Amino acid sequence: MSVKTETFVSYPSLIVMAAISLLSLFHPDPSIPKMATKPLAVLNKAYKMQVPYELKQGQTRLFHQLPSGLNMEVIEQKGLVLEDKENNGGPRNSERNPPLVFVHGSYHAAWCWAEHWLPFFSGFGFDSYAVSLLGQGESDAPASPVAGSLQTHAGDVADFIQKKLTFPPVLLGHSFGGLIIQCYVANIRNKQTLEKKMRYPDLAGAVLVCSVPPSGNSGLVWRYLFSKPVAAFKVTRSLAAKAFQTNLSLCKETFFTSTMDDHLVKRYQALMKESSRMPLFDLRKLNSSLPVPSVPKSSIEVLVLGANDDFIVIVIVSYDYGDFVVFLYPNKRAGYVVYIVKCHAWRESNLRNYSSTISVLLTPSDPSILYSKPDPILGNDTEGLNETGRFYGVSPICVEGVAHDMMLDCSWEKGARAILSWLNCLSR
Repeated sequence: MSVKTETFVSYPSLIVMAAISLLSLFHPDPSIPKMATKPLAVLNKAYKMQVPYELKQGQTRLFHQLPSGLNMEVIEQKGLVLEDKENNGGPRNSERNPPLVFVHGSYHAAWCWAEHWLPFFSGFGFDSYAVSLLGQGESDAPASPVAGSLQTHAGDVADFIQKKLTFPPVLLGHSFGGLIIQCYVANIRNKQTLEKKMRYPDLAGAVLVCSVPPSGNSGLVWRYLFSKPVAAFKVTRSLAAKAFQTNLSLCKETFFTSTMDDHLVKRYQALMKESSRMPLFDLRKLNSSLPVPSVPKSSIEVLVLGANDDFIVIVIVSYDYGDFVVFLYPNKRAGYVVYIVKCHAWRESNLRNYSSTISVLLTPSDPSILYSKPDPILGNDTEGLNETGRFYGVSPICVEGVAHDMMLDCSWEKGARAILSWLNCLSR
Protein backbone atom coordinates (compact mmCIF):
# COMPACT_ATOMS: atom_id res chain seq x y z
CA MET A 1 0.00 0.00 0.00
CA SER A 2 2.71 2.43 0.93
CA VAL A 3 4.64 1.78 -2.29
CA LYS A 4 1.65 2.54 -4.46
CA THR A 5 0.85 5.63 -2.47
CA GLU A 6 4.41 6.90 -2.84
CA THR A 7 4.26 6.27 -6.58
CA PHE A 8 1.05 8.24 -6.72
CA VAL A 9 2.60 11.21 -4.98
CA SER A 10 5.65 11.04 -7.24
CA TYR A 11 3.60 11.54 -10.39
CA PRO A 12 1.01 14.22 -9.57
CA SER A 13 0.90 15.58 -13.09
CA LEU A 14 0.22 12.15 -14.58
CA ILE A 15 -2.55 11.54 -12.08
CA VAL A 16 -4.21 14.86 -12.72
CA MET A 17 -3.99 14.39 -16.48
CA ALA A 18 -5.41 10.88 -16.30
CA ALA A 19 -8.24 11.89 -14.03
CA ILE A 20 -9.16 15.02 -15.92
CA SER A 21 -8.98 13.16 -19.24
CA LEU A 22 -11.65 10.78 -18.02
CA LEU A 23 -13.75 13.40 -16.30
CA SER A 24 -13.59 15.81 -19.22
CA LEU A 25 -15.74 13.39 -21.19
CA PHE A 26 -18.56 14.19 -18.82
CA HIS A 27 -17.54 17.35 -16.93
CA PRO A 28 -15.72 19.64 -19.37
CA ASP A 29 -12.96 21.66 -17.73
CA PRO A 30 -14.09 25.32 -17.80
CA SER A 31 -10.46 26.43 -18.01
CA ILE A 32 -9.96 24.65 -21.36
CA PRO A 33 -10.96 26.94 -24.24
CA LYS A 34 -13.53 25.57 -26.65
CA MET A 35 -13.18 25.69 -30.41
CA ALA A 36 -16.57 27.25 -31.04
CA THR A 37 -16.63 31.01 -30.81
CA LYS A 38 -19.00 32.66 -28.35
CA PRO A 39 -20.71 36.02 -28.54
CA LEU A 40 -19.39 38.85 -26.41
CA ALA A 41 -22.28 38.42 -23.99
CA VAL A 42 -25.78 37.07 -23.81
CA LEU A 43 -28.02 40.13 -23.76
CA ASN A 44 -31.36 38.62 -24.75
CA LYS A 45 -34.26 40.44 -23.11
CA ALA A 46 -36.65 37.48 -23.39
CA TYR A 47 -37.09 35.12 -20.47
CA LYS A 48 -33.94 33.09 -20.02
CA MET A 49 -35.51 30.52 -17.70
CA GLN A 50 -37.76 27.98 -19.40
CA VAL A 51 -39.80 28.05 -16.19
CA PRO A 52 -40.03 31.79 -15.44
CA TYR A 53 -40.79 32.79 -11.88
CA GLU A 54 -44.03 34.72 -11.46
CA LEU A 55 -43.62 37.64 -9.08
CA LYS A 56 -45.84 38.07 -6.06
CA GLN A 57 -47.97 41.11 -5.32
CA GLY A 58 -45.82 44.12 -4.52
CA GLN A 59 -42.71 42.74 -6.24
CA THR A 60 -40.95 44.29 -9.24
CA ARG A 61 -38.30 42.81 -11.52
CA LEU A 62 -35.54 45.28 -12.38
CA PHE A 63 -32.40 44.94 -14.47
CA HIS A 64 -29.36 46.72 -13.12
CA GLN A 65 -26.75 47.48 -15.77
CA LEU A 66 -23.24 46.64 -14.60
CA PRO A 67 -20.08 48.44 -15.80
CA SER A 68 -19.53 45.50 -18.18
CA GLY A 69 -22.79 46.33 -19.94
CA LEU A 70 -24.40 43.13 -18.70
CA ASN A 71 -27.74 43.31 -16.90
CA MET A 72 -28.24 41.79 -13.47
CA GLU A 73 -31.74 40.75 -12.45
CA VAL A 74 -33.03 42.30 -9.22
CA ILE A 75 -36.38 41.44 -7.63
CA GLU A 76 -37.48 44.34 -5.44
CA GLN A 77 -40.14 44.56 -2.78
CA LYS A 78 -40.49 47.82 -0.88
CA GLY A 79 -41.10 47.77 2.85
CA LEU A 80 -44.54 48.58 4.16
CA VAL A 81 -44.88 51.82 6.08
CA LEU A 82 -45.53 50.74 9.65
CA GLU A 83 -46.75 52.65 12.63
CA ASP A 84 -43.89 53.55 14.94
CA LYS A 85 -45.11 53.31 18.53
CA GLU A 86 -41.92 54.95 19.74
CA ASN A 87 -42.70 57.97 17.55
CA ASN A 88 -46.21 58.76 18.86
CA GLY A 89 -47.87 56.48 16.36
CA GLY A 90 -46.43 58.27 13.32
CA PRO A 91 -45.00 56.49 10.27
CA ARG A 92 -41.70 54.73 10.82
CA ASN A 93 -38.77 56.58 9.26
CA SER A 94 -37.21 54.57 6.42
CA GLU A 95 -33.82 55.37 7.91
CA ARG A 96 -34.69 53.23 10.91
CA ASN A 97 -34.66 50.05 8.82
CA PRO A 98 -31.65 49.34 6.61
CA PRO A 99 -32.40 47.96 3.15
CA LEU A 100 -31.80 44.23 2.74
CA VAL A 101 -29.89 42.75 -0.22
CA PHE A 102 -30.11 38.98 -0.71
CA VAL A 103 -27.49 36.91 -2.59
CA HIS A 104 -28.25 33.32 -3.62
CA GLY A 105 -25.96 30.29 -3.97
CA SER A 106 -25.47 27.63 -6.65
CA TYR A 107 -28.49 26.38 -8.65
CA HIS A 108 -30.62 29.24 -7.35
CA ALA A 109 -31.47 32.81 -8.35
CA ALA A 110 -33.34 35.83 -7.00
CA TRP A 111 -36.63 33.93 -7.00
CA CYS A 112 -35.55 31.78 -4.02
CA TRP A 113 -35.76 34.86 -1.78
CA ALA A 114 -38.88 36.27 -3.46
CA GLU A 115 -40.93 33.22 -2.52
CA HIS A 116 -41.10 33.83 1.25
CA TRP A 117 -38.44 36.08 2.72
CA LEU A 118 -38.98 39.21 0.58
CA PRO A 119 -42.69 39.38 1.49
CA PHE A 120 -41.86 38.59 5.13
CA PHE A 121 -39.25 41.31 5.63
CA SER A 122 -41.18 43.79 3.49
CA GLY A 123 -44.09 43.27 5.85
CA PHE A 124 -41.89 44.46 8.70
CA GLY A 125 -40.87 47.64 6.91
CA PHE A 126 -37.63 46.57 5.20
CA ASP A 127 -36.95 47.49 1.57
CA SER A 128 -35.77 44.16 0.15
CA TYR A 129 -33.77 43.36 -2.98
CA ALA A 130 -32.80 39.92 -4.29
CA VAL A 131 -30.17 39.75 -7.03
CA SER A 132 -29.49 37.04 -9.58
CA LEU A 133 -25.76 36.71 -10.13
CA LEU A 134 -24.54 36.72 -13.74
CA GLY A 135 -25.41 33.59 -15.66
CA GLN A 136 -28.18 32.77 -13.19
CA GLY A 137 -31.92 33.38 -13.27
CA GLU A 138 -32.86 36.16 -15.67
CA SER A 139 -29.45 37.88 -15.52
CA ASP A 140 -27.22 38.14 -18.57
CA ALA A 141 -24.36 35.68 -18.97
CA PRO A 142 -20.74 36.65 -19.59
CA ALA A 143 -18.87 35.23 -22.57
CA SER A 144 -16.80 32.85 -20.43
CA PRO A 145 -17.18 29.23 -19.28
CA VAL A 146 -18.07 30.33 -15.74
CA ALA A 147 -20.17 33.18 -14.39
CA GLY A 148 -17.36 34.86 -12.48
CA SER A 149 -15.16 34.75 -9.39
CA LEU A 150 -15.61 35.70 -5.76
CA GLN A 151 -14.25 39.16 -6.57
CA THR A 152 -16.36 39.78 -9.68
CA HIS A 153 -19.60 38.60 -8.06
CA ALA A 154 -18.91 40.69 -4.95
CA GLY A 155 -18.06 43.63 -7.20
CA ASP A 156 -21.37 43.29 -9.06
CA VAL A 157 -23.29 43.36 -5.78
CA ALA A 158 -21.25 46.38 -4.67
CA ASP A 159 -22.01 48.20 -7.93
CA PHE A 160 -25.74 47.72 -7.38
CA ILE A 161 -25.51 48.97 -3.79
CA GLN A 162 -23.41 51.98 -4.73
CA LYS A 163 -25.68 53.12 -7.56
CA LYS A 164 -29.15 52.18 -6.36
CA LEU A 165 -29.27 52.37 -2.56
CA THR A 166 -29.22 55.47 -0.38
CA PHE A 167 -28.43 53.87 2.97
CA PRO A 168 -25.95 51.11 3.93
CA PRO A 169 -27.75 47.77 3.57
CA VAL A 170 -27.59 44.46 5.36
CA LEU A 171 -26.25 41.80 2.99
CA LEU A 172 -27.72 38.30 3.34
CA GLY A 173 -26.10 35.37 1.54
CA HIS A 174 -26.96 31.69 1.29
CA SER A 175 -24.42 28.89 0.74
CA PHE A 176 -21.89 30.15 -1.85
CA GLY A 177 -23.71 33.47 -1.72
CA GLY A 178 -22.50 33.68 1.87
CA LEU A 179 -18.93 33.24 0.68
CA ILE A 180 -19.44 36.09 -1.81
CA ILE A 181 -20.62 38.31 1.03
CA GLN A 182 -17.54 37.37 3.07
CA CYS A 183 -15.43 38.52 0.12
CA TYR A 184 -17.40 41.78 0.02
CA VAL A 185 -16.87 42.38 3.75
CA ALA A 186 -13.13 41.78 3.38
CA ASN A 187 -12.97 44.34 0.56
CA ILE A 188 -14.70 47.10 2.51
CA ARG A 189 -11.55 47.67 4.56
CA ASN A 190 -9.16 46.85 1.74
CA LYS A 191 -7.05 49.95 1.03
CA GLN A 192 -6.87 49.08 -2.65
CA THR A 193 -10.63 49.48 -2.98
CA LEU A 194 -10.43 52.97 -1.48
CA GLU A 195 -8.51 54.01 -4.57
CA LYS A 196 -11.40 52.79 -6.72
CA LYS A 197 -13.80 55.46 -5.39
CA MET A 198 -15.21 53.19 -2.68
CA ARG A 199 -16.43 50.46 -4.96
CA TYR A 200 -17.44 48.49 -1.87
CA PRO A 201 -19.85 50.72 0.09
CA ASP A 202 -20.22 50.27 3.84
CA LEU A 203 -22.76 47.82 5.20
CA ALA A 204 -25.13 47.99 8.14
CA GLY A 205 -24.50 44.29 8.73
CA ALA A 206 -24.17 40.86 7.13
CA VAL A 207 -26.10 37.60 7.54
CA LEU A 208 -24.52 34.30 6.47
CA VAL A 209 -27.18 31.60 5.95
CA CYS A 210 -25.90 28.00 5.71
CA SER A 211 -22.77 29.60 4.29
CA VAL A 212 -19.59 28.04 2.99
CA PRO A 213 -16.99 28.86 5.69
CA PRO A 214 -14.15 31.36 5.09
CA SER A 215 -11.65 28.60 4.33
CA GLY A 216 -13.96 26.92 1.84
CA ASN A 217 -15.53 23.50 2.18
CA SER A 218 -12.44 21.29 1.89
CA GLY A 219 -12.29 20.48 5.60
CA LEU A 220 -16.01 19.83 5.63
CA VAL A 221 -15.67 17.40 2.72
CA TRP A 222 -13.08 15.34 4.62
CA ARG A 223 -15.03 15.25 7.86
CA TYR A 224 -18.32 14.48 6.17
CA LEU A 225 -16.85 11.78 3.97
CA PHE A 226 -15.44 9.95 6.97
CA SER A 227 -18.35 10.46 9.37
CA LYS A 228 -21.31 10.14 6.96
CA PRO A 229 -19.97 8.55 3.77
CA VAL A 230 -23.33 7.32 2.48
CA ALA A 231 -24.81 10.79 2.79
CA ALA A 232 -21.67 12.27 1.22
CA PHE A 233 -22.02 10.03 -1.84
CA LYS A 234 -25.69 10.82 -2.24
CA VAL A 235 -25.22 14.57 -2.10
CA THR A 236 -22.22 14.30 -4.44
CA ARG A 237 -24.39 12.51 -6.96
CA SER A 238 -27.13 15.04 -6.38
CA LEU A 239 -25.02 18.16 -6.94
CA ALA A 240 -21.95 17.21 -8.99
CA ALA A 241 -23.95 15.03 -11.39
CA LYS A 242 -27.02 17.29 -11.04
CA ALA A 243 -29.17 14.27 -10.23
CA PHE A 244 -31.36 16.49 -8.05
CA GLN A 245 -32.76 17.96 -11.28
CA THR A 246 -34.47 14.70 -12.27
CA ASN A 247 -34.80 12.76 -8.99
CA LEU A 248 -37.52 14.22 -6.79
CA SER A 249 -36.64 12.29 -3.62
CA LEU A 250 -32.95 13.18 -3.96
CA CYS A 251 -33.82 16.84 -4.50
CA LYS A 252 -35.95 16.76 -1.37
CA GLU A 253 -33.25 15.09 0.71
CA THR A 254 -30.58 17.47 -0.54
CA PHE A 255 -32.33 20.80 -0.03
CA PHE A 256 -35.40 20.30 2.17
CA THR A 257 -36.72 18.58 5.27
CA SER A 258 -38.62 15.31 5.02
CA THR A 259 -41.92 17.04 5.87
CA MET A 260 -41.79 19.25 2.77
CA ASP A 261 -44.76 18.66 0.45
CA ASP A 262 -43.74 16.91 -2.76
CA HIS A 263 -45.65 19.34 -4.97
CA LEU A 264 -43.54 22.20 -3.57
CA VAL A 265 -40.33 20.22 -4.02
CA LYS A 266 -41.31 19.55 -7.63
CA ARG A 267 -41.96 23.25 -8.24
CA TYR A 268 -38.65 24.35 -6.75
CA GLN A 269 -36.85 21.52 -8.52
CA ALA A 270 -38.06 22.88 -11.86
CA LEU A 271 -36.93 26.40 -10.95
CA MET A 272 -33.51 25.23 -9.73
CA LYS A 273 -33.01 23.25 -12.92
CA GLU A 274 -33.53 26.42 -14.95
CA SER A 275 -31.76 28.86 -12.62
CA SER A 276 -28.12 28.16 -13.41
CA ARG A 277 -27.09 28.37 -17.07
CA MET A 278 -23.40 28.23 -16.15
CA PRO A 279 -21.31 27.46 -13.03
CA LEU A 280 -20.95 30.30 -10.53
CA PHE A 281 -17.19 29.75 -10.22
CA ASP A 282 -14.20 27.87 -11.48
CA LEU A 283 -13.95 25.85 -8.27
CA ARG A 284 -10.24 25.14 -8.66
CA LYS A 285 -9.44 28.84 -8.87
CA LEU A 286 -11.86 29.52 -6.04
CA ASN A 287 -10.05 27.08 -3.76
CA SER A 288 -6.69 28.76 -4.44
CA SER A 289 -8.14 32.16 -3.45
CA LEU A 290 -9.27 31.01 0.00
CA PRO A 291 -9.44 31.68 2.87
CA VAL A 292 -11.04 35.07 2.54
CA PRO A 293 -9.01 37.87 4.16
CA SER A 294 -9.74 38.44 7.83
CA VAL A 295 -11.41 41.60 9.09
CA PRO A 296 -11.35 43.36 12.47
CA LYS A 297 -13.99 41.67 14.62
CA SER A 298 -15.61 45.00 15.51
CA SER A 299 -15.74 46.33 11.94
CA ILE A 300 -19.17 44.95 11.04
CA GLU A 301 -22.10 43.20 12.71
CA VAL A 302 -22.41 39.62 11.43
CA LEU A 303 -25.05 36.96 12.06
CA VAL A 304 -23.97 33.38 11.32
CA LEU A 305 -27.01 31.16 10.83
CA GLY A 306 -26.98 27.40 10.26
CA ALA A 307 -29.64 24.73 9.77
CA ASN A 308 -29.78 21.67 11.98
CA ASP A 309 -30.98 19.47 9.10
CA ASP A 310 -28.53 20.83 6.50
CA PHE A 311 -27.65 17.84 4.35
CA ILE A 312 -25.37 19.52 1.85
CA VAL A 313 -21.66 19.05 1.49
CA ILE A 314 -20.25 20.35 -1.78
CA VAL A 315 -17.57 18.10 -3.24
CA ILE A 316 -15.11 19.99 -5.43
CA VAL A 317 -15.09 17.61 -8.42
CA SER A 318 -16.56 14.13 -8.64
CA TYR A 319 -17.93 11.67 -11.15
CA ASP A 320 -20.04 8.54 -10.84
CA TYR A 321 -18.31 6.08 -13.19
CA GLY A 322 -20.71 3.18 -12.82
CA ASP A 323 -18.77 0.68 -10.70
CA PHE A 324 -16.92 3.37 -8.80
CA VAL A 325 -16.97 7.07 -8.01
CA VAL A 326 -14.01 9.38 -8.58
CA PHE A 327 -13.29 12.36 -6.35
CA LEU A 328 -10.74 15.03 -7.21
CA TYR A 329 -9.73 16.73 -3.98
CA PRO A 330 -7.73 20.00 -4.19
CA ASN A 331 -4.14 19.76 -3.04
CA LYS A 332 -1.74 22.71 -3.21
CA ARG A 333 1.31 20.53 -3.92
CA ALA A 334 -0.12 18.09 -6.42
CA GLY A 335 -2.98 20.12 -7.84
CA TYR A 336 -5.41 17.27 -7.14
CA VAL A 337 -5.41 14.09 -5.13
CA VAL A 338 -7.52 11.34 -6.66
CA TYR A 339 -9.85 9.16 -4.62
CA ILE A 340 -11.81 6.22 -5.94
CA VAL A 341 -14.78 4.66 -4.18
CA LYS A 342 -16.21 1.30 -5.19
CA CYS A 343 -19.99 1.33 -5.42
CA HIS A 344 -20.36 -2.09 -3.80
CA ALA A 345 -18.78 -0.59 -0.68
CA TRP A 346 -21.59 1.91 -0.30
CA ARG A 347 -23.36 -0.33 2.23
CA GLU A 348 -23.23 1.54 5.49
CA SER A 349 -21.95 -1.49 7.43
CA ASN A 350 -18.92 -1.73 5.14
CA LEU A 351 -18.32 1.99 5.15
CA ARG A 352 -18.09 2.00 8.91
CA ASN A 353 -15.26 -0.49 8.80
CA TYR A 354 -13.34 0.72 5.76
CA SER A 355 -12.43 4.14 4.53
CA SER A 356 -14.21 5.15 1.37
CA THR A 357 -11.32 7.36 0.32
CA ILE A 358 -8.63 5.64 -1.65
CA SER A 359 -5.48 7.25 -3.07
CA VAL A 360 -4.77 5.63 -6.41
CA LEU A 361 -3.67 6.28 -9.96
CA LEU A 362 -6.82 6.44 -12.04
CA THR A 363 -6.91 3.53 -14.49
CA PRO A 364 -10.51 3.13 -15.70
CA SER A 365 -10.11 -0.37 -17.14
CA ASP A 366 -8.72 -1.87 -13.94
CA PRO A 367 -8.74 0.59 -11.05
CA SER A 368 -6.43 -0.26 -8.19
CA ILE A 369 -8.29 -0.01 -4.92
CA LEU A 370 -6.49 0.59 -1.65
CA TYR A 371 -8.35 0.68 1.63
CA SER A 372 -7.22 2.44 4.79
CA LYS A 373 -9.01 2.78 8.09
CA PRO A 374 -9.42 6.37 9.31
CA ASP A 375 -10.16 7.60 12.79
CA PRO A 376 -13.94 7.93 12.95
CA ILE A 377 -15.56 11.31 13.43
CA LEU A 378 -18.84 11.04 15.29
CA GLY A 379 -21.90 13.29 15.42
CA ASN A 380 -23.15 16.05 13.14
CA ASP A 381 -20.55 18.25 11.49
CA THR A 382 -20.80 21.74 12.98
CA GLU A 383 -17.16 22.71 12.56
CA GLY A 384 -17.85 24.71 9.39
CA LEU A 385 -20.52 26.74 11.20
CA ASN A 386 -18.27 27.21 14.23
CA GLU A 387 -15.34 28.20 12.02
CA THR A 388 -17.40 30.97 10.46
CA GLY A 389 -18.52 32.16 13.88
CA ARG A 390 -14.95 32.23 15.21
CA PHE A 391 -13.77 34.07 12.11
CA TYR A 392 -16.16 36.95 12.82
CA GLY A 393 -16.02 36.72 16.61
CA VAL A 394 -19.69 35.79 17.05
CA SER A 395 -21.65 32.82 18.36
CA PRO A 396 -23.44 31.05 15.48
CA ILE A 397 -27.11 30.16 15.68
CA CYS A 398 -28.29 26.76 14.45
CA VAL A 399 -32.00 26.72 13.59
CA GLU A 400 -33.78 23.49 14.46
CA GLY A 401 -36.04 21.71 12.01
CA VAL A 402 -34.92 23.38 8.79
CA ALA A 403 -32.73 22.17 5.94
CA HIS A 404 -30.14 23.75 3.64
CA ASP A 405 -32.67 25.80 1.67
CA MET A 406 -33.78 27.60 4.82
CA MET A 407 -35.59 30.33 2.86
CA LEU A 408 -37.71 27.82 0.88
CA ASP A 409 -38.22 25.00 3.38
CA CYS A 410 -41.65 24.41 4.88
CA SER A 411 -40.34 25.90 8.15
CA TRP A 412 -38.84 28.94 6.39
CA GLU A 413 -40.32 31.30 8.97
CA LYS A 414 -38.01 29.97 11.71
CA GLY A 415 -34.92 31.34 10.03
CA ALA A 416 -36.68 34.54 8.98
CA ARG A 417 -37.74 35.29 12.55
CA ALA A 418 -34.24 34.62 13.88
CA ILE A 419 -32.91 37.18 11.39
CA LEU A 420 -35.71 39.64 12.20
CA SER A 421 -34.85 39.47 15.90
CA TRP A 422 -31.20 40.21 15.07
CA LEU A 423 -32.20 43.08 12.76
CA ASN A 424 -34.36 44.65 15.45
CA CYS A 425 -31.40 44.63 17.83
CA LEU A 426 -29.21 46.04 15.05
CA SER A 427 -31.52 49.03 14.56
CA ARG A 428 -31.42 50.09 18.20
